[in-house]
Amino acid sequence: MSYRERVIGREIFNPVSSVPCPGGMKQYRVASTCEMAGKTLNLHLDGMEKPVCVHFLDAENLLWGFPGQGMRWETYEAAKGDERLYLIKFLLAQSSPLTEITLAVDEESTRVTCVRATLGSDRAHPRLVESRVYFGAFRLPHEDVTESRHAFTEELTGKRIIWRYNPNDEVMHCFCGKDFFRLGHAERTLAENASEEARARYRLFQERKGVYPVYEEPAYYIRLREGFYLYSVTERNLNRLLPQQGGSQLLILLNAHRVRYIGRVFGYRADGTVENDFIGAIGKFSSEPDEVEALPFPVYTPE
Repeated sequence: MSYRERVIGREIFNPVSSVPCPGGMKQYRVASTCEMAGKTLNLHLDGMEKPVCVHFLDAENLLWGFPGQGMRWETYEAAKGDERLYLIKFLLAQSSPLTEITLAVDEESTRVTCVRATLGSDRAHPRLVESRVYFGAFRLPHEDVTESRHAFTEELTGKRIIWRYNPNDEVMHCFCGKDFFRLGHAERTLAENASEEARARYRLFQERKGVYPVYEEPAYYIRLREGFYLYSVTERNLNRLLPQQGGSQLLILLNAHRVRYIGRVFGYRADGTVENDFIGAIGKFSSEPDEVEALPFPVYTPE
């Protein structure tokens, strides 16, 4: 198998059942963690006038609020990127436009990155996710808030990783520049026994080839600690050229030592429902450039 040849809809052999293994982008994701349960974070985020208190009631529920205001209840999910390094996500249930919060929390350094993503804020492109990054830290009892922060980085620029999502599916992530991203070139074919869902997905790929031949999207990269990064890719170009597709944001916490990730996808699915899921992959760095890296930037003329 190679990332250059992707077969859409091929069933994954299950050695212990007649039912195929689940595919998609979740087979290799790490399990959720309950380690945040009972903890409270007083977040001091640059650019926000007041600190934010987040209290994790249990493994699924939290309260959050500003000083002097009532606390709001939300459901959340957390996963570990490393020891004492967490990725936490939750939707703000009463928000309009729909707002998703993702926190990268490093308990060793007390540094925090908050990504606030909104869906539907651009009326011309209602599928498009917009995001804003807040750097900050949380206060420990009887201590001052550290002035140290996570920061945008170019350390990944020029590198590439081949990610495997399941035994049948590989993709190459090319970190071409400090603010853009490409996927390695792949020829897609359809499995003979593909489901109707897979056939519909294949038709979407085929329809977009003429107007969107290269996957190139805006990105940003953040250094969390040595060997650990948070990077974002938003399907802005795809959605601009094909308004009924794309628009979602992929946010990945990369462990460059083990070359695996936990990530979250936020946006609309093809059927119009909201996706806010954790995914995961195992991978390897590649020293061989892909043909898409030789293309001039940008492939798509900005609006």
